[in-house]
Amino acid sequence: MVERFCKTVDHLREFRRKQSDVNLSGFGVDGLRAFILASAGNKAAGIAHRLFGSPGKVETVRQLRTYACHRVTALFAEKMGDTEKAQMYHEICDKIHRGLPEYARW
Repeated sequence: MVERFCKTVDHLREFRRKQSDVNLSGFGVDGLRAFILASAGNKAAGIAHRLFGSPGKVETVRQLRTYACHRVTALFAEKMGDTEKAQMYHEICDKIHRGLPEYARW
């Protein structure tokens, strides 16, 4: 799964070169889960380097990981028909997005 995500990260880097953003809101559940697993713990520095060219941007990767976790919850809530819960988690995602550094927003 991590290998699959690395391909996704490479795709994001190429997209970043073109669009100057990383858009996790466009990921489905599988892509979000892959990001969550690939950015856990001490792997965050490697993901920061691949996405932003700097292993020092670990806190940003952690914020993106938190966004991804909440987005998965929102998507599952939508699938289960729990619109209230889905809306709550989408709002949390919006708040996290607003708190991201400019270079990591989409």
